[in-house]
Amino acid sequence: FPVTIPACGNIDSDTLRVVVVDTVRPIARSTNIIVYLDSNGSVTPSAALANNGSTDNCSFTLSYGLVPASFNCARLGVNTATLRATDASGNVGTTSVQVDVRDTIRPRALPKQLVNVYLNQAGTACLDRGIDSLSWDNCKVDSSYATIPGRSTICFSCINVDSSYLANYFVLDSARNTSNPAPFVATVKDTLAPRVTRFPDSIIYFKTAEDCQELFSWDSQSTYEDNCSGPVTISNVTINTLPAVSPILLTKGLHVLRFRLTDIRGNFKDYTHNVELVDTIRPVLTACPSNIVAYTGPNCTANVTWTPPTASDNCTAFTLTSNFNSGSTFSPGVTTIVYTVTDAVGLSSTCSFTVTVLDTL
Repeated sequence: FPVTIPACGNIDSDTLRVVVVDTVRPIARSTNIIVYLDSNGSVTPSAALANNGSTDNCSFTLSYGLVPASFNCARLGVNTATLRATDASGNVGTTSVQVDVRDTIRPRALPKQLVNVYLNQAGTACLDRGIDSLSWDNCKVDSSYATIPGRSTICFSCINVDSSYLANYFVLDSARNTSNPAPFVATVKDTLAPRVTRFPDSIIYFKTAEDCQELFSWDSQSTYEDNCSGPVTISNVTINTLPAVSPILLTKGLHVLRFRLTDIRGNFKDYTHNVELVDTIRPVLTACPSNIVAYTGPNCTANVTWTPPTASDNCTAFTLTSNFNSGSTFSPGVTTIVYTVTDAVGLSSTCSFTVTVLDTL
């Protein structure tokens, strides 16, 4: 620009460069938007959709961006995002925006073509598991259910065993989108073997002292049941690996009972049960001698004899002992003679009498 010196009228000039800088941020204005996930479970919406008349002091053209720029299945529902408005000078204005992420893509149901439904111990079962094969959703399958056309229930009982039904399978995603029906065949099966509800007593005691055997009836002491209440067959019965028929005489000791239960459909299970025959009957002493009175001889002693008592036991194996034997020599006074009988399991009985020796010389 020129410079004038008033006194002389001389003029000089130079050039000055003026730079105009814009530092004013745009004013961002937004509107809430709705976006939809694609088949990959994601969406990257255009930020311009969220613009609602953003302005700038200079630019008529602004660029827009969203933070975050993309949304996926984890962001289903309303999300708070940020709209960025940028002018030509790089100034950025921001405001919040609500982004409603929705999923309207149906999942795809893919069941197994043949599904077996197995009755439980109560004789019932429902078509509510073991159906899915490779069902798909752009996010994830959240739940499923099945229907059987013409039936109000998907549950079965024993009367349905070996029957097959044409059913439809549905899957739902977390947005509650429901698949189209996918057909499959369901067949009701009973594969449970009968079970023992009461075993014979594990310990059996001798009832009499007459012998070492006891009659054992496992069938009358046992009860069985099947989940479908049909007849139960007992077979392959052995006791100590030998074939057995109830009732049977058992001797003292441990016995292993094995048998098989089979229902009308051929389901079976083998069982093992231990039975111990226990001897609690004490051995018996009879004809115990009466008290004896004897007199001393020349040696001031007496040689005394008697008939020992008779011992017996229901299991025959026993030992008889005494503190003195018949024919023993006794000094004057009273001596108690004790006989003890002990059987093989340690049960015992005793009897006693006295020998009184008098000195009369």
